Amino acid sequence: MMRASPLNLIALGIGARIISAFSRNASRRRPLPWSGCSELPSQQERSRATGCIGWRVRSSACRVSICDQYLRLLLTFCLLMTPKLTTSAASYRLDGTVNYELQRPQGQSVPHVRSFQLLLSGCRWKIRVEDNSSSIVEYYVCQYDDQGDLLCYVKPRGEASTISGSIERCEVPPIWISCAAEYVWLALASACYFERSTNGRAISLEPLHSPSGQYRRYDVPVHVELSKAEPHLPILVRYVTDKVRFLNDNGMPQESALPAALLGGYTGVEFRAGEFTNVSGLFFPVNFALDMNRPLSQAKTTTDLFCILKVRGNVTNIVVGPQDIDFGVPMGTAPIKDLRVSSQPGLLRTTNGEVPSADSPQAVGARETRARQLAAATKAQESSGKKVQRTRIFILLLAAISVLPLAYFLWHKRQHR
Repeated sequence: MMRASPLNLIALGIGARIISAFSRNASRRRPLPWSGCSELPSQQERSRATGCIGWRVRSSACRVSICDQYLRLLLTFCLLMTPKLTTSAASYRLDGTVNYELQRPQGQSVPHVRSFQLLLSGCRWKIRVEDNSSSIVEYYVCQYDDQGDLLCYVKPRGEASTISGSIERCEVPPIWISCAAEYVWLALASACYFERSTNGRAISLEPLHSPSGQYRRYDVPVHVELSKAEPHLPILVRYVTDKVRFLNDNGMPQESALPAALLGGYTGVEFRAGEFTNVSGLFFPVNFALDMNRPLSQAKTTTDLFCILKVRGNVTNIVVGPQDIDFGVPMGTAPIKDLRVSSQPGLLRTTNGEVPSADSPQAVGARETRARQLAAATKAQESSGKKVQRTRIFILLLAAISVLPLAYFLWHKRQHR
């Protein structure tokens, strides 16, 4: 979203004053001799009346002089040429910690602490989250590049360079295996996305999964308040759950209405930024909080909610300036689930630190293989269902045959009484 810089506002104010003053002076001059629009004046008459030498007038119906028009054109040119500062020009690095804990209706919840590093250049970003308490995971990464690809992967701890993850065409990172990068993105890297999302809806952080492995993203109603200062990071974000959404066995999205007490929708996720600090003219929150809610079993209103997840983040280091972001992945061969074509997800293999593009032979082949697997599984399921149905019919017939002699005996006995 383009925003006027101070230079724009100054130029606009000066231009408005000039035009206003000139117009007042022009209004005190005698009427133009051709104001009746009867005929076009001569060059000499135009020069004497307007003071503008050499300009031609196509229509005399305008009540504004040619000099007024010239000044307006000059002002427009100045405004277009004045540099404008936009979010896409921002570039910075942020370090900090994320503390999140799953809430339980009963019992003590256990907090999890992650350290993070965010690199952002324009609308591209890379978030690395380290789990120092884990003996299995070394770090998680979510990154969004110039191609519009969102890659999330996990690097196991130890000498092995193998990774596993997924790639999709989406700017919003999903909630994914306790990574916590999605909360860092929402707090510190989501300005580009929310400035473009002006229809009151946003992609949910929670993706849908089907029993057969299908994957879908969807949007929900959202209320967003952005900071007025660059880089316009969010102050408040509320994701509203207005329907029950799920995927069926075939991966098709399904919806159903909420209970009557929740028909207006409830706040499923609420994000709040804390105090902001100014670093080199950019304003960043030094802390943030996020709560994920679910309705109580006996909810009577949309506020009868239970918090199932609490996230608290702190920014400990801020560096403003150009960032060189490496979008490669660790060397070696690793499995990556390709979700860029959601109807046919496939399993890719990274090669030499790169993920094959969506239209590469490897990606197309992986989707075709996955499609055949899904078709075979569907066919096997249908065949299994038919087999079960035939078995049931056979058992019913066998039961009928077994009962038939007894029924005949009872009937025959009754007839001879």
